[in-house]
Amino acid sequence: MSFRSALQLLILATLGAVGLGLAGIGMYGLVSPVVVARHKEIGIRMALGATRSRLVGTVLKGALQDEARLVCRVLRNPLSKSDCLGSR
Repeated sequence: MSFRSALQLLILATLGAVGLGLAGIGMYGLVSPVVVARHKEIGIRMALGATRSRLVGTVLKGALQDEARLVCRVLRNPLSKSDCLGSR
């Protein structure tokens, strides 16, 4: 393997690791508010015997629904910057 190939491989691996890290941070930012908002509900479901995989599915479903609503609201009127900037 030449130096150039090794350097390209190193750069590609580094960019992949950075991308994976950013995706993880994005998922945390997506799920964290949902967990905080539904903390009591999650506790009750756990007390009633819900499985961990069922709880994770419920939380992710809620987070993705919230994001889908946001994307639809922003895409409904792409010329309006007030939705994107958060001003009303």
